[in-house]
Amino acid sequence: MYFSRSESLAASLSTLESPCAPSESGVKEAVTRLTADLRHLRKVGAELNNRASELQRQFEAQFNSGLTLSEELKEVLRQLDTERQEKKRMQAELDGYRLLRSASSAQVTDCLLSVSDRLRLQGGRPNCTAEELAERIRFCPSCEEMRVSAYDIARNAPSWSKSDEIIIQNLCVCCLQSLSLGLRSRLERAMADVEELRIELATQLSQGDRTERQRIASRESELLAELEGAKKEIEMLHRRMEQIEDEKDSEAEHLEKLTNKLEKLRQQQARKIAGLQTKTEQQKLAGQHQEKLLTAAKGAIAGVRQKQIRAFVFLTFLCKLLDFRNTLARMLSIDTWTIPNPESIIVQKVQALLCSTQMAAQRQFSQQWMVNPVNRISALIPQSPMRLPALDYSELQSAPFENTFTGRLSGKYMRHSREFQNMTPVGKG
Repeated sequence: MYFSRSESLAASLSTLESPCAPSESGVKEAVTRLTADLRHLRKVGAELNNRASELQRQFEAQFNSGLTLSEELKEVLRQLDTERQEKKRMQAELDGYRLLRSASSAQVTDCLLSVSDRLRLQGGRPNCTAEELAERIRFCPSCEEMRVSAYDIARNAPSWSKSDEIIIQNLCVCCLQSLSLGLRSRLERAMADVEELRIELATQLSQGDRTERQRIASRESELLAELEGAKKEIEMLHRRMEQIEDEKDSEAEHLEKLTNKLEKLRQQQARKIAGLQTKTEQQKLAGQHQEKLLTAAKGAIAGVRQKQIRAFVFLTFLCKLLDFRNTLARMLSIDTWTIPNPESIIVQKVQALLCSTQMAAQRQFSQQWMVNPVNRISALIPQSPMRLPALDYSELQSAPFENTFTGRLSGKYMRHSREFQNMTPVGKG
């Protein structure tokens, strides 16, 4: 059976490239070779998976760097658009300032007169100084009642509220002239500030615009070059990934073929192992059945041996009882071989002997009591009771059976035996 199994395993493990010898060493070598091939294939598959994951990580990193570069380029373009819009706004402010500066003083005067007419102002005393206006405002009853000055109102211009407009409408002529002077001074300061800002912006634009444009242009060219390089690298990675996928597909097909072959071999081995397991189970069940039969036989032998021991003990005990009966019969002059039921006759004679002994003892006791009761009373008390010797079973294998004589008498016979031992003859008393 072993050789047949080895030959079947060798036939199932044999291939065209590497035949397997029908022996234990050949089968072990073939199984070792198959396991080594399987380990090699698993190692190659793990290496391919690692390479694919590494290339995937590199592609993701380069793709993220390309996205970062594109975001930076978009941010630079947004900054460039912001700078252009700021330049247009400053150019518009500069054109407005130039337009204001090119206007004649007559036009400005006409504008102030129209504003004063709209504000209901009088054109008297155009050359009034600030001290005179302050002196006149100090003695203006309406301004004193409202507790506000024209300079405060001019300081809040042009963001006047409804209450400020009502106050302006209720001001006196001097206060209105002071308000117009304050507005004019604020306008002049604003125009001076605008001129300074224009000059500063012109200098900044003349100096920094060129360098900023150069910096933006160089940064844009660098970003474009980096973007082109990133695109080329991404294309190379795509081609490399396609090549790796093709190699992986071919390797997967090869591995699938080997796996199918190994799966068929495994199924064959599994069927054979299942048959061997079935046979092993059957042999195991047969062994268990034989073991049960052997155990039952051992139990039967042990029971027979126990019965033999018990029979031997019983026979030994029976022999001792017969010896005891024969001894009693000889003591009582009874022939056990001729009498049909000697045991009953022995018991009757023993009972008669006990009764006569008891009556003799009672007569002796009554005579001694009448002569000297005090001195005789101690002789009647038994010092140590007499006991019959018990049977010794130390040499036997087990204890005697139930309902058998163990060498002890009942209380009634023990009382008669004590009286018989303490009894003395009549002549000696």
